[in-house]
Amino acid sequence: MPNTLQPTPDPLLGTVIDHVPSLIFWKDAQLRYRGFNRYFAERIGKDKAEEIIGKTDAELAWPDEEHELFSLHDEVVAKDKSPALGDTSLFISRDGMPAWIETNKIPLFDHSGALIGILGSYLDVTDRKHHEEEQENNSRLNARLVNLAARINLEAERGIHEQLADLSHAITEELGIPRVSLWSYDAMRHTLCCEIAIAGDHRSIDTQTELDLSDIPWFYTSLEKNIVLSSHDAFSHPLFSSLIETYLIPHDISSFMVCPIIMPGSVWGALFVETEGQMHIWNPQEEHFVHSLANIMATSISVFENRKITRELRQKNDFFDLLLDATRDGIWDWNLRDNTAFYSPTLKNMLGYKEHEFKNETGELTRLIHPEDQPVVLQEIRRHLKRETEIYEASFRVRMKNGNYKWILSRGRALFEESGRAFHMVGAHADVDQLVRTQEQLSQQNQLMDKIIENLPVGLFAKDVKNDYVYSIWNRRLEEIFGTERDSVLGRNDHAMFTREEADYRRMTDSQVLEYDAPVEIYENVRKGDDLIRMHIKKFPLFDRHQQPEMIVGIIEDITEWVQNQRELHAHRNDLEALIIEQTQDIIAAKEEAEKANQAKSEFLANMSHELRTPMHAIINYSQMGLDKTDPQADDKSERIYKYFNNIQRSGKRLLALLNDLLDLSKMEAGRMEFFFATHAIDDCVNHAFEELQSLAQTKNIALSLVQNTTNNKAWTDRNRIIQVIVNLLSNALKFTGEGKRITVTLKDTELSTAGNTVPGLAVMVSDQGIGIPEGELEEVFGKFSQSTRTKTGAGGTGLGLSICRQIISSHGGEIWVQNNPEGGACFTFVIPRENPLAARENHSGLT
Repeated sequence: MPNTLQPTPDPLLGTVIDHVPSLIFWKDAQLRYRGFNRYFAERIGKDKAEEIIGKTDAELAWPDEEHELFSLHDEVVAKDKSPALGDTSLFISRDGMPAWIETNKIPLFDHSGALIGILGSYLDVTDRKHHEEEQENNSRLNARLVNLAARINLEAERGIHEQLADLSHAITEELGIPRVSLWSYDAMRHTLCCEIAIAGDHRSIDTQTELDLSDIPWFYTSLEKNIVLSSHDAFSHPLFSSLIETYLIPHDISSFMVCPIIMPGSVWGALFVETEGQMHIWNPQEEHFVHSLANIMATSISVFENRKITRELRQKNDFFDLLLDATRDGIWDWNLRDNTAFYSPTLKNMLGYKEHEFKNETGELTRLIHPEDQPVVLQEIRRHLKRETEIYEASFRVRMKNGNYKWILSRGRALFEESGRAFHMVGAHADVDQLVRTQEQLSQQNQLMDKIIENLPVGLFAKDVKNDYVYSIWNRRLEEIFGTERDSVLGRNDHAMFTREEADYRRMTDSQVLEYDAPVEIYENVRKGDDLIRMHIKKFPLFDRHQQPEMIVGIIEDITEWVQNQRELHAHRNDLEALIIEQTQDIIAAKEEAEKANQAKSEFLANMSHELRTPMHAIINYSQMGLDKTDPQADDKSERIYKYFNNIQRSGKRLLALLNDLLDLSKMEAGRMEFFFATHAIDDCVNHAFEELQSLAQTKNIALSLVQNTTNNKAWTDRNRIIQVIVNLLSNALKFTGEGKRITVTLKDTELSTAGNTVPGLAVMVSDQGIGIPEGELEEVFGKFSQSTRTKTGAGGTGLGLSICRQIISSHGGEIWVQNNPEGGACFTFVIPRENPLAARENHSGLT
């Protein structure tokens, strides 16, 4: 270590110090401040480093008692050249609130052993102090409860009312509450009668008062559930809403707490604690104390009335059980005279044991203490028994029933004889396992975060906004990028490292980050020797718990190589684009030639199909005339002639169907298909198709049926084209449906999306019981000249029918699709609009 203190520590340690939630500082040999972390500056209310650096505690204008205490600690450490650890003192924060601080100071030496300064830390243990104070308050209240319980003597000459009055008066003394009263329920559970009333000035209150609660039956139910009712504003609570004029105002009651007095099997009454005039906010300790006294009163009344057990011993045991149940801490009692012990059920349960599984013996708990912690526990017990400490306190690990260890905070106090020898010791165990483990996890997370920052593949820096934007983090990657050691960066700001122009620019970007509370991205060129480095910098703000700007954090990436690659890629892309343009021109020319050829093909097919249809009609008609004039039953020759005419007619019709499909396809492709739209009844179109295909259906014994799940079967269609679609779908269904089965056409209401609007539609579903379609071909079957692999079996067809159907339905502004039925077969569905699509769009878009 150098013989002078550096303004900042090692960078990694500096990062840790600046983020550790403790007050950390270091001084030189003359006890003048040379460094500190941001928590130290915040706590003493200093915004600038020059307000602290070089000053002594006396020069910081702290209260005399504080700087004298701090200086005395420093002088002792400097003089003895030995650490002073664990000292606790009171520290006044910037907001004027007291805070308890645990001080730890160690001397710093140079390589020759000479003192060069002091390193110190102030750990805020205010929460722990408050916890201790709360424990002391609870212990005091519990001790008070024990004393009060011990005063109850049910066999004494004084009646139970007098003794309960003493308990009520104890509440006024302990809590400073002016009014305490005890109320009992009448037989009907409608009225509370005042039995005892005590005021803080020892004056009694009229006990003739009665409260009619018949209109709020939930009050008795709440008491039955052992619920404490409290409010700082009695006038706003529903309990007294009907008693404002008769009770609250006459007695000037402002706040109240009501604790139930529960007897075995029923509610005896309630304990009222009230304030007059000024409102009072009830805290948990007060509620615990009053509730415990209410339980004591309930037990006292029960024992007094029933007289079922021995008075004094059983009563004290009941009170003690109530106290044990009322606290979440485990209670222990150690009789030093006969070395016997008692452990409460809560303590045993805290360690995972049932009542009978844990013996009430001294060594039963001692054997469970972790071997490493046993010497510390024994030392603290000895110190307390020697009266070196006011209370016994130790934190240690205890092995639970399941074999795991749990952290316990044990606190207790001994009772001493006049000779000074301890003869009894009582205390409590608090479960602090979660707190200890949380602190350990926080420490591990801080170490992990430091390692992550140090080993990030990108540069990471941080600037202290409250300390003139000096760098507080500069990780190893930044050292590699800039070739700058972190020791030459940390504790300095941009103006100390760059030219004024460069520093002003960086400070401007920092201001933008804070002003917009958002990340800012910057691209910079930085020269490193003879090389020019291209940097991508992203800055973002961090705020403290008061939402004040605390740090500017930046992430830096060296993108020099990436930029060079992008330039090369851009040049390559330009070359590629030129080549693509050249090739695209050839493709466009080829496309235009193909479109011309396709148009010529369509026109040729249209003309040829039309010319071929005339002779085909003649062939079909003359073959029909031959069938009509030939009797197949006359002789063999007539039968053969009849068969020839039948084959000619069947082939002619098949060829005519092919020509019709080709003609329709060519018209559609050439844009010459004509449609004549009007509103038509679709059920009539279906029946027409049934008549046309009835003979074929009867030949295969297939039933055709129509199901109308709509009250409106009309739609905007070209009737002949829709019949063409239905006939095509039914023909396909008849081809691939076995004999004796059924084909069903269903009409039902639906909706159709068109031009961004939803309009009413009519769905037509043709469902068969045939061979179905492979799942992967449900869309392909609508292509031109396409057939399902299951239908390429010689069943006939050109592969154009479904393509033409889709073209027709699309021209109607509708949709068509196919899906397989779960029980077998396929179902073709097409949806068409009920109204003129143009009019429907106007109607459903709100146009008039």
